[in-house]
Amino acid sequence: MKKIIIGVVVVLILVGAGWYGYGKWQDAMILEKFQTGGEKALTGEEFLRLGDILLKKYASDTYGSTTPEGTLELFVTALKAGDADLASKYFIPEKQKQAVLDIEEINKNNRMDAVILDISGYDRKACDDKNIECTFSRYYKDRDVYSLIDFILNQETKVWKITNW
Repeated sequence: MKKIIIGVVVVLILVGAGWYGYGKWQDAMILEKFQTGGEKALTGEEFLRLGDILLKKYASDTYGSTTPEGTLELFVTALKAGDADLASKYFIPEKQKQAVLDIEEINKNNRMDAVILDISGYDRKACDDKNIECTFSRYYKDRDVYSLIDFILNQETKVWKITNW
């Protein structure tokens, strides 16, 4: 009888662990679909679940600084070190996968020094009146173009994240 009880407990533990792992896998697949295809790629149920997934990611995301300047410095340091995975962590969670790909492409094309110079040399900072979104920009008069990098304050962990660059 004792062996049966132990066997049942073991089975229950394995089923519970499998269910937990399956839920984590489903979450990862939903986030993957969103990152590659946008919200149109999701079913209605997946779209509703995406909010919970992202909320969990934001609540545990501590990469960044208490200022946008600090996050930019951390990001540039990771780029200089050639660490695409670390550099991508300074982006909002839903853009981290694409950031890795973009950074790897920049490295592959030997453009990292130019990109670092570009994002490090902003000459204007503009933030919204609530100080939760900021844009750093640099104007290139010779080409009549602006270079921008956007930040948002993660309301869950109070660190600044990159949204676009």
